[in-house]
Amino acid sequence: MGDLFLSTGADRAADNERAMLEMTAYMAGRLGGLMSDVDPASEDVGLLSVIAANAVRRQTGLEEAALLAASVVIAGWETTAAAIGGFLFRLLTAREQGGDTLYRLLAAQPHRIPGAVEELLRTTPGTAFESAQPRRAAREVDLGGVRLRAGDLVIPAVDRANRDPDVFEDPEHIDFQRTPNHHLAFGGGPHVCLGAPLARLELTTALRELTRRFPDARLHHAPHDVVWNTATSIRHPVALWLDLAHQEPER
Repeated sequence: MGDLFLSTGADRAADNERAMLEMTAYMAGRLGGLMSDVDPASEDVGLLSVIAANAVRRQTGLEEAALLAASVVIAGWETTAAAIGGFLFRLLTAREQGGDTLYRLLAAQPHRIPGAVEELLRTTPGTAFESAQPRRAAREVDLGGVRLRAGDLVIPAVDRANRDPDVFEDPEHIDFQRTPNHHLAFGGGPHVCLGAPLARLELTTALRELTRRFPDARLHHAPHDVVWNTATSIRHPVALWLDLAHQEPER
């Protein structure tokens, strides 16, 4: 269902709409009973229970609550899962000055993983379009020598901004100790991604566990043989085959 919702192409608009309608209808069916029988004292903190309780508290309609639930499921699963694959490919193909892959560097120095997540977010595109969702200019402004009028549609080139040499020294270099690192992978201001803290936690945990359990992992295929997803707007390897030498580090 997520693939249908995110699929791209001139003939996929109907699939996108059908997928979102079906997902929203499913969520409405799940939320309907929860919203009619919300127990404020309940210890059930499941995602749908939280959405239902907040909808009742804020007097939000079922349709709006169901749309939120559908959006959270898609955004909280597809993007982070794709990022794990994209990050692994980058770590297993990029090398430090000593010759080892960046993956091996993290396996040897796990304290660098949080910084690595931020730098990989900055340098690894999350979508095939390397841009964010369209915005409308709130007021007239000059941007990069172009005059924008209030109401003009703008498509932010987030991945280009994350490599702006006026903001990031040596922007093409992957530096796990880069600080500050004010990238825009999660947007900013009122449009910042609400799931950013969870995404950071998931990515950090995934890299920590993979490098701990499989410090000698390597790509099974040559990098140029890895096939990348083109069916949806999310950028990730279709499959990432790894050779794993299981080695449980001493604790």
